[in-house]
Amino acid sequence: MRARSWLLLLPVAAVLVSAVGCGSGGRRVGDPMQIGVIADCSTDGGQLNIEGAELPLLQRGASLKDANPADGVGMANVAGRPVSLKIACAEQFNPGSALDQLSSMVENRHVDAVVGPALEGAPIVGRYARKHPGVTFMLGDYYQSSTLQLAAPNVFRFELNAAQWSAGLAAYAYHRLGWRSVTTVGENVPPGWTQTAGFDAEFCALGGQVVQRLWPPYGTSHLEQWERRVSSRTDGVFLSLVSSEDPSGFIRSWGLRHNLARQLVVGWNADPNNPQLHNVVAASSAPFGTTPAYDRYASAFTNAFGRPDEAGSGLDYYDEVEPLLKALKEVHGKTSDNGQALQAALRRLHYASPEGPIHLDKWNQAVGNTYLARIIGNGHYDQFKTVRNVQQTFGGYFTRHTAPPGPDSPPCVKGKPPQWAVRQTR
Repeated sequence: MRARSWLLLLPVAAVLVSAVGCGSGGRRVGDPMQIGVIADCSTDGGQLNIEGAELPLLQRGASLKDANPADGVGMANVAGRPVSLKIACAEQFNPGSALDQLSSMVENRHVDAVVGPALEGAPIVGRYARKHPGVTFMLGDYYQSSTLQLAAPNVFRFELNAAQWSAGLAAYAYHRLGWRSVTTVGENVPPGWTQTAGFDAEFCALGGQVVQRLWPPYGTSHLEQWERRVSSRTDGVFLSLVSSEDPSGFIRSWGLRHNLARQLVVGWNADPNNPQLHNVVAASSAPFGTTPAYDRYASAFTNAFGRPDEAGSGLDYYDEVEPLLKALKEVHGKTSDNGQALQAALRRLHYASPEGPIHLDKWNQAVGNTYLARIIGNGHYDQFKTVRNVQQTFGGYFTRHTAPPGPDSPPCVKGKPPQWAVRQTR
């Protein structure tokens, strides 16, 4: 299973594609469609982002300019329309840097579509996009608010947001493990709040109570100190730390006094070689183990760049550029109508991601699958459930008017559970 990479590799990326004709800075019909990529070029994760954005073009006839992926690729062809990449760099978790690159690409270089940026420190794209309706924005972040509270008609995301990643896991804890109270332990950054919010929404809708929300700062070491803060009134812990820090200290400390298989669930890419995690259940938006679709992507990536996409950062951006080019083919390369036909094609698109089938909701956010698996050790998982058609609203728990995920939100209230949580999981 590939890792979720928003904190493992800390990329900031965006891909931009340009409309020709209206709003295109004077380019003529038939001119190349410009695709820009904004990434944190100083990190390996950012390099993988760039490579993932380049792969769909390479598969359509482009070639690498040289061995450095940041130097870009040559022209590709989609439905007879030339397509080219432009690359720029922005600092991670720096909204000012990300906004500078967005404005440069859209207002100075006159691009037509933007993928990203990711990890910009705040969900700025939704606000910015409303000022540029002729530009198609393909998101690289995982914040819920980007496609719900701040949703805009020209903003799209073909990956599940962080709240959706753990869908089905709270229902497993409630129905199968019998939990009625939980302590959540998550990263104290906006994507961490979002990931924890999804578990909380599902658990609370079923009637469970969140006793505590513990927020270790990003990059915290000695996580066993946080384990000591867990209330004795909790039935179990949802652990969603996904940074590069090793969570084994927390796991070891919690396991000294508890049966981990019954009192711990994890929403991150748990180490399947950790013997303490035997029979602990994990959730992911990527299948556990390989699938034919993922194997085809992985093979194409390795063949193109001479190294595997081990952390999945490349797939994060492949999964935005590939749908964009599929939609461009549907409209026969046309963007001269201020991008309206392209955006309509994206809304209709049913995209076969390497992670599973994706379609969009009415706010242009991905609806797709999550997966539950038991960790069985020696690098292996036993995937036992696919949770299908996970929507970002969690059956109405989240709306355009609810507060976005934060350290103290969402509130824990009983309600109508999402459809996937009603049935018990084994």
